[in-house]
Amino acid sequence: MEDTRFSDPISYPPNSHAKRMRIGISTSVIQRGKSGVGQHVLALVRALVASDTRHEFVLFVLEDDLPLFAFA
Repeated sequence: MEDTRFSDPISYPPNSHAKRMRIGISTSVIQRGKSGVGQHVLALVRALVASDTRHEFVLFVLEDDLPLFAFA
Protein backbone atom coordinates (compact mmCIF):
# COMPACT_ATOMS: atom_id res chain seq x y z
CA MET A 1 0.00 0.00 0.00
CA GLU A 2 1.46 3.35 -1.08
CA ASP A 3 1.79 6.11 1.51
CA THR A 4 0.34 9.28 -0.07
CA ARG A 5 0.29 11.50 3.02
CA PHE A 6 3.25 13.55 1.79
CA SER A 7 2.56 13.61 -1.94
CA ASP A 8 1.98 17.39 -1.97
CA PRO A 9 5.40 19.03 -1.48
CA ILE A 10 3.90 22.37 -0.34
CA SER A 11 1.46 21.06 2.30
CA TYR A 12 2.78 19.60 5.50
CA PRO A 13 0.83 17.61 8.07
CA PRO A 14 0.08 19.69 11.21
CA ASN A 15 2.52 17.72 13.36
CA SER A 16 5.18 17.36 10.70
CA HIS A 17 8.81 17.52 11.65
CA ALA A 18 9.83 18.54 8.13
CA LYS A 19 12.88 20.75 8.17
CA ARG A 20 13.09 24.20 6.71
CA MET A 21 15.18 24.14 3.54
CA ARG A 22 17.43 26.65 1.84
CA ILE A 23 16.76 26.31 -1.89
CA GLY A 24 19.17 27.78 -4.42
CA ILE A 25 18.01 28.79 -7.90
CA SER A 26 20.42 29.75 -10.65
CA THR A 27 18.97 32.36 -12.98
CA SER A 28 21.94 32.60 -15.32
CA VAL A 29 19.93 31.24 -18.28
CA ILE A 30 17.24 33.91 -18.37
CA GLN A 31 18.86 36.04 -21.10
CA ARG A 32 17.63 39.31 -19.56
CA GLY A 33 14.10 37.85 -19.39
CA LYS A 34 13.72 37.85 -23.18
CA SER A 35 13.57 34.09 -23.73
CA GLY A 36 10.83 31.59 -22.98
CA VAL A 37 13.06 29.99 -20.37
CA GLY A 38 13.65 33.43 -18.88
CA GLN A 39 9.93 34.12 -18.62
CA HIS A 40 9.39 30.72 -17.03
CA VAL A 41 12.15 31.25 -14.44
CA LEU A 42 10.80 34.71 -13.55
CA ALA A 43 7.25 33.37 -13.16
CA LEU A 44 8.48 30.42 -11.10
CA VAL A 45 10.48 32.63 -8.74
CA ARG A 46 7.54 35.06 -8.34
CA ALA A 47 5.21 32.16 -7.48
CA LEU A 48 7.63 30.54 -5.04
CA VAL A 49 8.37 33.79 -3.22
CA ALA A 50 4.66 34.61 -2.94
CA SER A 51 3.48 31.20 -1.81
CA ASP A 52 6.12 29.55 0.33
CA THR A 53 7.26 31.20 3.55
CA ARG A 54 8.50 27.99 5.15
CA HIS A 55 11.67 27.77 3.08
CA GLU A 56 14.43 30.24 2.20
CA PHE A 57 15.20 30.86 -1.46
CA VAL A 58 18.66 31.98 -2.57
CA LEU A 59 18.85 33.38 -6.09
CA PHE A 60 22.08 33.30 -8.06
CA VAL A 61 21.63 36.25 -10.42
CA LEU A 62 23.95 37.88 -12.94
CA GLU A 63 24.56 41.53 -12.10
CA ASP A 64 22.89 42.76 -15.31
CA ASP A 65 19.74 40.80 -14.40
CA LEU A 66 19.37 42.14 -10.86
CA PRO A 67 16.67 44.70 -11.79
CA LEU A 68 14.46 41.86 -13.04
CA PHE A 69 14.35 40.43 -9.51
CA ALA A 70 13.52 43.62 -7.61
CA PHE A 71 10.32 41.90 -6.40
CA ALA A 72 12.25 39.22 -4.52
